[in-house]
Amino acid sequence: MTGTAPFLHSLPYMTKTILIIAAVIYWACFVGRVYLWDRELTSVETKLAYLEKAALLVFTAGLVFYIGRLQIIDGHVHSENYDRPVSFLLFAWALSAANLVTEIFYANRATAVYANFWCGLTLSVSASTAAGFRLIFTDDLDWLSFHRLCFLLGYAFCVLAGPLALRYFWYRFRARGLKGEAKAHSMRARSFFDRMTYRMVLWALPLLTAGIITEALVLLEKNRLPSPAMIWNDKTETLLALAAWFLCGLFLHTRLFFGWRNFKSATLYVVGMAALLGAHIVQGLHRLG
Repeated sequence: MTGTAPFLHSLPYMTKTILIIAAVIYWACFVGRVYLWDRELTSVETKLAYLEKAALLVFTAGLVFYIGRLQIIDGHVHSENYDRPVSFLLFAWALSAANLVTEIFYANRATAVYANFWCGLTLSVSASTAAGFRLIFTDDLDWLSFHRLCFLLGYAFCVLAGPLALRYFWYRFRARGLKGEAKAHSMRARSFFDRMTYRMVLWALPLLTAGIITEALVLLEKNRLPSPAMIWNDKTETLLALAAWFLCGLFLHTRLFFGWRNFKSATLYVVGMAALLGAHIVQGLHRLG
């Protein structure tokens, strides 16, 4: 036991060091992705993809140590040396994981710059600044449960779909006046962003559905199923999951049954996501007030 005490004593500092290393790697990847914006350098992209996988592994290791050292003090979650809202870190990890999944399945690298930026920011801000994100994120250890992790992964795919829809608009705006090969390239880019937005939502909807159903079954078993009024006033995480689920469902239904593509579907998603995030932030401000 005495031989393990120094190691256990150094765990908080080791956790902070691991997460700082992850932050440095993510920022390096972010700079690389910004440099490659609208450039085609396959060899550099491949190296960046490997570096992003390494960053996710380091982040995962640091997150495991971090969660293992959490303490409950006066009903609140605290860490000895690196205080962050639990869901704040988990959401950044979910963004990185979602980006990796779509890269593996669809060779998608368009969302990497956004995932790298948010992960680098999450791991770099001071503890006092991170506390300000409690308007959106909470310290609730329930985020380590299966249904809440499903929510976070679903949110990650939802959020990454947003910039893809915005980039569709950017390429559509730039296409004015283009001719020949430049116009054809713009059309291919718009088709890619439209298709990737759709694929992101296809991942998000089942995850959100699984989380909502699992949470409902758990609460039903405990005879604690909330009323609609309680969900609106107190169950912020459930309300956000239901709103995101509705947006994803509406997006898919209009695409599959009404044939909405490109401009219509991108408009629907951007407006819906802006309304969702805006309402959630306003509700957080109201709750603090």
